Amino acid sequence: QSVAGHQGTATGVRVINKRTRRETLIRGRFAFLCASALESTRILLNSKIKGESPALGRYLMDHVSGRTGVSMLGYFKSADQRDTFSERPPQYFHVLHPNFTTYVYLHEQRFGVTLFHIYSLGEMLPRRQNRVRLDPKRSDHYGIPTLTIDAKFSSHERTLEREIAQVTRRIATSLIGGKQGGKIVTASRGLAPLGLNCHEAGTCRMGNDPATSVVDGGNQHHVYRNLFVTDGSSFPRQGAANPTLTMMALTSRASDLVCGSNKFTQL
Repeated sequence: QSVAGHQGTATGVRVINKRTRRETLIRGRFAFLCASALESTRILLNSKIKGESPALGRYLMDHVSGRTGVSMLGYFKSADQRDTFSERPPQYFHVLHPNFTTYVYLHEQRFGVTLFHIYSLGEMLPRRQNRVRLDPKRSDHYGIPTLTIDAKFSSHERTLEREIAQVTRRIATSLIGGKQGGKIVTASRGLAPLGLNCHEAGTCRMGNDPATSVVDGGNQHHVYRNLFVTDGSSFPRQGAANPTLTMMALTSRASDLVCGSNKFTQL
């Protein structure tokens, strides 16, 4: 539900029992908030922390991809026409670009047919006007205010999507070229809606200035110094790769900092 605190220190977290609907305060020396980008931010917004950064809830990002989530599907044929399935697992490789990453998956089938699936993730730039805030008229099942989202793509993302489409078609054409047969079955056009990739990031971004960031470079909250926010909400930029490993690395680093630092032992 929210983070409890007193005089610049987080004292615990408030939770609601799903069965009894009773609110409980769970106390602790440190608090780690890693509830996913939008949920972590919703918890902090509901906490109403005095002196909280005005950047909280802002700079929402999501990856750029095709409208259906699939950039291109197709197949090609090889000389091997045996009526057996290949024992090799699906293969994949990455095509790296400064602004996006393209993933190419190859799935061998029967009769020498290989299906290919090409999918790209591009970087959406952080902009202050892309934000989430508490909805004053709508709450969830437990009476906790939900979020309203106000965000949209810019000309940067629209240009990037067109570039991704061109690169994707060139890769598909090269896979088909020279084979005995092949075809592009589907090709998406236009930007996918925000949120389709489930790669939401930002809204609790890291930085040195509390006026433009919520946590510092070690994921430590600017106001509650024993609170760490380590999920995708802390990303100042999203990059063009799957964000999961970065979230795990940030959490691991912050945990090591808490466990091994004399400064935190004194806290």
